Amino acid sequence: MAIAPSPEPVGKPLGAGGFGAVTAAYGWAHYGKSLFWYTSEILFAFFLTEVGGLSGRGMGVVLGLGLLASVGFDLAFGWGLRSRLAEVQRAARLQLTGATLSAGALGALFLTPWVDAAQVKFAFALAAMLAFRCAYAVYDLPQNVLLALATGSAQARTRVATLRLFFSGLATLSVSLLVGLAVADGDAQSRARAFLWSAAAIAVLAVGSAWGLRRALSGAPAPADDPGPAPSALPLSTSPAASTLAPAALLLAATFVVSLTASMFSKLEPYLAAYVLASPIWGGAMITAAALGTTFSQLGWAWLSARRSRPAVFALAGALLIAAALVFLAGVTISLWIGLVAALAFGAASGGLGSQMWAAFGDVVAGRAQMAGGLAFAAFTGVSKLALALSGLLLGLFLHAFDYRDPDGRAVLLAMTLWPALGGVACLVLAALWMRRRGPAAFGAAPARARSRCGA
Repeated sequence: MAIAPSPEPVGKPLGAGGFGAVTAAYGWAHYGKSLFWYTSEILFAFFLTEVGGLSGRGMGVVLGLGLLASVGFDLAFGWGLRSRLAEVQRAARLQLTGATLSAGALGALFLTPWVDAAQVKFAFALAAMLAFRCAYAVYDLPQNVLLALATGSAQARTRVATLRLFFSGLATLSVSLLVGLAVADGDAQSRARAFLWSAAAIAVLAVGSAWGLRRALSGAPAPADDPGPAPSALPLSTSPAASTLAPAALLLAATFVVSLTASMFSKLEPYLAAYVLASPIWGGAMITAAALGTTFSQLGWAWLSARRSRPAVFALAGALLIAAALVFLAGVTISLWIGLVAALAFGAASGGLGSQMWAAFGDVVAGRAQMAGGLAFAAFTGVSKLALALSGLLLGLFLHAFDYRDPDGRAVLLAMTLWPALGGVACLVLAALWMRRRGPAAFGAAPARARSRCGA
């Protein structure tokens, strides 16, 4: 039996009876979606070169073109499906359709090793990648739009944003188990079969959790935003266009920077595990530590978000990203335990940046024209994927130019740490610009009960 509708279907505390169960259903659906995302982020590059048989440049082209195409898919679906993305129930049905299509496309991509001729293999991998990115756009947009569409207050959006990152961390933990399988000794056929079985498991979890959210949101109305002041409300004294444009531009810049730089750590980690650490156990442990940091740091970020402004928390997460990357660079070759601690901190920093960006963008979109919500989130994810496409192309050039199989591993370590450290510096600059907009009721302001402690 479907849970009764709520004036605010998503965003109630998890212990709030039936309504909290709807929030939990959203979290699990996000977990299912994130399984696809982190498989693509962490394992696609390694799969295409080491299992699929593509060259480094071929892999970079497949990843880059797939993500570039996904930007177009996001914008096209954000506009073309805008009516479905403006209603809670229709958005929930659409994300179930996207989950099913994504499952089929991922399975097709993982059939690449069984294609023989090199030119045909490349064409097949590219076609499967484009199909996956198209299907994932249908899956991703409704999940993201619900952050603003099915919540009724900035507090709820903060709660949902941290919950999203918590379940994203759980998904990364799940995918980290696949890293051990990916880098373990064995013939190519064994590795290829392991990827296919992984695709089947992901399909079951993703489609099942998407169905659960659709069922939980059955009959739920779209909520009205709280009329009172919200912790991260936009200034209401200016025109809607002016009050939305500057915050949106700043957040788009932030997601571009974070996606371009921080993703290098996860993309190169399987290569570090396979050729530098030469241990599937330690390799899996590193990515697991990062996932644990993302997952369980959300409790701390949620606590800080209730006491400090969004830009202040964003700046703290950026500083932690710099420190974690540099400690990993300096310490992982001295002691693997230092590397584990640094990876844990890196995950926590990434989780903090993500939760603040998503919650703040939800504030920007909520209460505005409902029909534009899908297009707004399409722009947000599109900018992120544009950055990831550039990151994939840069990774392909790196793998072509350097001997990434060298056990010395210096080039791999430098690429996977200095790039995120530079991203952390950029985040501090963006946080400073963000803080300049802050006022008593401004975008990113601290909660009212905590303003005296924040200097607002």
